[in-house]
Amino acid sequence: NVVAARFLKFKPMLKKNQASWKAAQNILQILNRTMQANREGVLKDIDTEFLHCFRLALRRTRTLLEHFKAVLPGAEVDRFKVEFKSLQRATNRLRDLDVYLLNRPVYEDALPMSMRAGLAPFFEQLSKSRSDEFDHVRRLFSSTEFAGLMKRWDAFLHTDWQGQGNLTLQN
Repeated sequence: NVVAARFLKFKPMLKKNQASWKAAQNILQILNRTMQANREGVLKDIDTEFLHCFRLALRRTRTLLEHFKAVLPGAEVDRFKVEFKSLQRATNRLRDLDVYLLNRPVYEDALPMSMRAGLAPFFEQLSKSRSDEFDHVRRLFSSTEFAGLMKRWDAFLHTDWQGQGNLTLQN
């Protein structure tokens, strides 16, 4: 359900004495499901929150790859870090434009009533820029490159990383 996708809660189930690699894998799988669930909402341009939730899961993924690097397969992690950084960067402008447009009432309220009409051309240009940027992100999310990245990522997340380290979660 696309509408419900953006509301997926981040609640990893971790167990005491669980191998760190397994905990990392579980968390990254949750974040991957969150990205995949929100992708459809981004493509349909239903609500700007889908992109926000996608990017939040992506940012958390990048952070975890850095923090868990001692227990993850190094060469593959390095490649994914670069690819996810690029993906994050490719969605920055659209998110920025969304935030400006969502906050239009705040900007208008900051001005006297007599000056508010002057903002209309600015927001018209932002809307046009947002439309162009959305087309760019839609092409990216629909591309074979994106599909390949997500397929490789999903396969990586279902690989046995057991040999990567013996660290365990305490408490």
